[in-house]
Amino acid sequence: MDVARHAGYLSAHRSRSDPSKWPASWRKGPKNVLPWLAEHWYQVYVKDHPGEFAFDRLDGPFDTGADFVGIRGKRGYTAEVEKDYMSYLYHGHPRFDVLIVGVTEPPPLGMKNRLPRLIKYLDPHKVDAYTKDMRAEEDERLRREAERLPSWRDLQEFGVRIRGVGDSKASLIRDLEGPVELMRVKEGWVALAAVRVCPECGGTMSQVPYVADVDGDLTEGQEADLTAGFWAVFQCVACKARGWFERG
Repeated sequence: MDVARHAGYLSAHRSRSDPSKWPASWRKGPKNVLPWLAEHWYQVYVKDHPGEFAFDRLDGPFDTGADFVGIRGKRGYTAEVEKDYMSYLYHGHPRFDVLIVGVTEPPPLGMKNRLPRLIKYLDPHKVDAYTKDMRAEEDERLRREAERLPSWRDLQEFGVRIRGVGDSKASLIRDLEGPVELMRVKEGWVALAAVRVCPECGGTMSQVPYVADVDGDLTEGQEADLTAGFWAVFQCVACKARGWFERG
């Protein structure tokens, strides 16, 4: 399939439903055994192993529509990568051609007619092992980025003006509330992460990866919010306090 025809193909295959009407057995179905491992790393694995899923190559991942268009011979197939079956339904996807899912068991009875016709299983432990070094590098990058963040109190004290990403209007830091995307700070600070004010010490909190051993097990709602990017874990640069915050 020509990638340029992707959007038109998707619009013809829409299939949405009301979550309140889904059987309880669906929610009790196969679970991802490594819920803390972000969907992004599944996409990385799939991108690097097209042959494992019977494709000659994979175009993507894309920001909209299916994650990938898989090429096999002269034909293209839309392919979505999800951590589990319920995530596919929660996201309201149309019925793509292929679902690559981070479980190793078939879907619950009655769910299959809402999923892609072809389902490929992906063991989360394979993704964990393959991306271990990549995740460590990303964690280190985020740590270095967090260290460059100025103290929230310092910014208030100096009355430093900042400019939000894509916004030409400068505002005093003390007048801002909630999350701030920093791109350039007058005194030379550079930060690309969303920040929060630490409720413990008043310092700067930046977004960090979710770690099950530190942050505890996810509820079903937290897992859905984390996957969708609505909430995230933030850690204080100064006192190292961690907590869940809504992303803005």
